[in-house]
Amino acid sequence: MNTVSENWKSTHDELLLPETFIKLSLGVTEPGLSLVAETTATNEETFSEAEKITNTLDKEPEKYATLEHNMWGLDGTFDFFDETPVDAGYTTSLLSNADGSFSSVPTLTIQFSSVRTALIPGITITWGNAFDEYATSFRITVYNGTTVVFQKNVTDNASNVSQIFTALQGYDKIVIEVLEWCLPHHRCRITEVFLGIRESYTKSALLSYDHIESADLLSAALPKNEIVFSLDNSTGRWNPSNPSGAEQYLIERQEIVVKYGMRVGDNIEWIDGGSLWLSEWNTPANGLEATFTARDSLTFANEVYTGIRKGTLYNIATAAFEQMNLPLLPDGSPRFYVDESLKNLSTDFSAEDTEYTIAEVLQMVAHMGCCVFYQSRDGKLRIEQHNSEVTDYVINRFRSYAHPEVSYSKPLKAVEVTYGDNQKTLLSVASSGEVQTVTNEFIKTNADAQKVAKRTADVLKGRQTISGEYRADPRLSALDVVAVESKYADSKVAITEIKYTTTGGAFKGTYTGRIVG
Repeated sequence: MNTVSENWKSTHDELLLPETFIKLSLGVTEPGLSLVAETTATNEETFSEAEKITNTLDKEPEKYATLEHNMWGLDGTFDFFDETPVDAGYTTSLLSNADGSFSSVPTLTIQFSSVRTALIPGITITWGNAFDEYATSFRITVYNGTTVVFQKNVTDNASNVSQIFTALQGYDKIVIEVLEWCLPHHRCRITEVFLGIRESYTKSALLSYDHIESADLLSAALPKNEIVFSLDNSTGRWNPSNPSGAEQYLIERQEIVVKYGMRVGDNIEWIDGGSLWLSEWNTPANGLEATFTARDSLTFANEVYTGIRKGTLYNIATAAFEQMNLPLLPDGSPRFYVDESLKNLSTDFSAEDTEYTIAEVLQMVAHMGCCVFYQSRDGKLRIEQHNSEVTDYVINRFRSYAHPEVSYSKPLKAVEVTYGDNQKTLLSVASSGEVQTVTNEFIKTNADAQKVAKRTADVLKGRQTISGEYRADPRLSALDVVAVESKYADSKVAITEIKYTTTGGAFKGTYTGRIVG
């Protein structure tokens, strides 16, 4: 579950819910490019942070007070800072002249240690967005050594986000020169330079939006994290036959970062919604909508596993994740986590000829290790012990659109686990009912089979599953354990599937879970 403020929690309990928000950021770039970029700048202010300008971490620059001309509005929206404002980006020490020009041209240089051969579709510059300021005139020059690969002069910009569309490859340096600022006697400010084309879509641009998360408490099935959204295509912007349209820049497996927000008091509080990968898009030439689908990192896990076939589950899972070759997170950390407890469990399938996909290997590791397998909102695939602690969230009658539906499975008599050379172990649960059979090629010993049998029995002996519709709070995720109020009783429920839907208003949600206590 996402961490939110107490104000968020109390606001979500109000009878009339304030405005909620979605922000989708699609970045088309070379994976990992920002991590190998080194940035320097001229005329920097003491608190300027040009060296951070190309990282893809979220940036929320603050609106701080200075004595620049007509800068400090006495409206309570400006802050003071002691040393360095948050996400200052590139900020110059010199001010623009009366005509917006500079006595010394502010210059940003992005250098790479080697020539980049992968193609990127352009460059996106975010200027001083906290102050709604921008360069009206600037120049971008791209080099390979001393050879100019590309150059563009922009003289009529009127936006605090500038996109330069061009196919760039075979370069090792990018230089941005700010020739004229939109206001006189102001500093030049650049919040971010994205090495590629970044598109952002808010709720007003979305015709429809669905987000579904599912995960299995036993890891008996692969997790799913997927969004499907539609954009207005009435202008033909996404038509594949439009030579100046944006469809030509769409590339499969480009990252889409989702943020959910809610107005809390005078501010908007944002939380992570997920980090997914563009998988499909449908842009009919005669249609008024363009529909896009993005999925979790398991889209990289369809190849045949080629790693080690003998060793600890921890090492096998790590080898599988590393074979996926996932891009690092913006902070440089890997996009996966493996529970330390799997260092104590081993398997050996080296004598087998069976081929498994990476996804199958990860699922069997999680299942044998009695772990859950899912992708967290920060974009990490995780194999870990399930946190069964009940959260503070309650799906009560106030939040529910109707009484939740409860269904029952057949009573569980026993769990039979096959292991090793077609050997079996049986764990009795009750005197009558059905026998749940379990097969996992990684389980080789009776001791491991007994552990899996016990975990299976612990989950399945609770026969009740529950589902319902409610006024959704997007901080909830699959595998969260919440309290659900029904007509006659309260239940402790582990959510196994959750879905958020909106067509522009508040989120509507559906959930399914297993009663675990």
